[in-house]
Amino acid sequence: MLRFKKLQGLPVVARFEGTTLGKLDDFQWDLITGEIYGYRIKPTAMFARPFGIRAADLEHIGREMAFVRQETVAERGTYGRGGETGRAWASAYRGINVMLRGGN
Repeated sequence: MLRFKKLQGLPVVARFEGTTLGKLDDFQWDLITGEIYGYRIKPTAMFARPFGIRAADLEHIGREMAFVRQETVAERGTYGRGGETGRAWASAYRGINVMLRGGN
């Protein structure tokens, strides 16, 4: 199981172009089902705005980087911090105690 702290800061690489898009910054998930909808990516350029990718477009998360198929999966400009009804950003829940299904 990967924890949020381990995911944050992983480089996101587009396989087709062979380029780094940015770093994983946050993810949005459903409060009831726990399903992850998408990830916010923090670009490496100094003045670039964060953008997002859908969860289905993130092909693989490895130990040192995450992969998407190509650069065009990035949703630039319209991906803000505001969540939709029933969804939340993981960063809003950082530092709270949680209980897993096994009772741990």
